[in-house]
Amino acid sequence: MASKIIKILLVEAFPDHIEMFRQILEKNFSNYTLEITDTEEGLKQAIQNYNPDIILSNTVFPDFEGKSIFNLAKELAPQTSFIFISETAKEESLIYFFREGLGDFVLKEDIENLPSRIKLALEKFESKNIDDHLQNHIKELEATYRAIFENSLDGILLYQTDGKIIRANPATCKMLKMTEEEI
Repeated sequence: MASKIIKILLVEAFPDHIEMFRQILEKNFSNYTLEITDTEEGLKQAIQNYNPDIILSNTVFPDFEGKSIFNLAKELAPQTSFIFISETAKEESLIYFFREGLGDFVLKEDIENLPSRIKLALEKFESKNIDDHLQNHIKELEATYRAIFENSLDGILLYQTDGKIIRANPATCKMLKMTEEEI
């Protein structure tokens, strides 16, 4: 993460909080850019144009609520880590948000923990993205294997180490004039 520029989207309406976040980020991160919005439309545009690595958001706004921000962010950027930062937390709300994929929640009284929480959330989502990429690659390889096995004109038998046949492709069945179950 040292050389990569972290693109942070801050959804915050209060100027004193924005300044506090700037100071914390400046003190703890050397490679970052910051985009700030305080409206739902600004959030949409920032996600589409800025493509953030992480979204930091307050939960209370004059014109909309944290739940709508979170749901919109998850809809438009499901692979982007999201951290709520708030003065208070209701247990039932936190349960909902974490079930829906919230990266983390930081109380403003614990704001000194924000840098480590950002790093952890980014690492977690990077790891998840790698896992997702590997799963997709495995699915592609399985599809390729299946296509070769099913469509080969050559007979192919798959054996267990004890010699038991576990699969026979259609070409083998045609050559032996048997079903796969009979083989």
